[in-house]
Amino acid sequence: MAVEAYELAETRGASLQDGKFSATRKFAIWDDATPLTTPASVTAVFGTTVSGIVIPDVGAIFPGEVDVFCSSYSLEVDSLTRNTWVATFSYAQSEFPFEQGPQQLGYTEFTFDYTAEFRDVYRSNPGLTFPTDGDAGTASYCNGTAISVGDQPMSVLRYFT
Repeated sequence: MAVEAYELAETRGASLQDGKFSATRKFAIWDDATPLTTPASVTAVFGTTVSGIVIPDVGAIFPGEVDVFCSSYSLEVDSLTRNTWVATFSYAQSEFPFEQGPQQLGYTEFTFDYTAEFRDVYRSNPGLTFPTDGDAGTASYCNGTAISVGDQPMSVLRYFT
């Protein structure tokens, strides 16, 4: 016999708090042939169909909703039965199914430190070449594209890192 499961439908709960919808679902999961003895053996069936029932996983959507995703789960052995685990899935409303906070494992934060200021510019992409000794030696045309208006420079935002 393979892994079997059913949803404990009477345990399906939902609430609205601070404008956010949250819900829970519970499943009983077991295997008579090879008992599930570790949490890893139970979580291995998450995200699969068992006995015609889809077992959710983190990121799965709550049935009938569009923006309520499974955010966590808990496992416990049912003390009234042999080798049966109860998996409780918690759902939270979010635009992003895998949104993580700074205190959660896997959270990545990118920061940038830069400044910007406006500078007067007459030409863009001038193609200037600077000699190694710092002396241009000629008054040659710098090329590029004129962006001045009536020989007055344009103000362009320049970023500095």
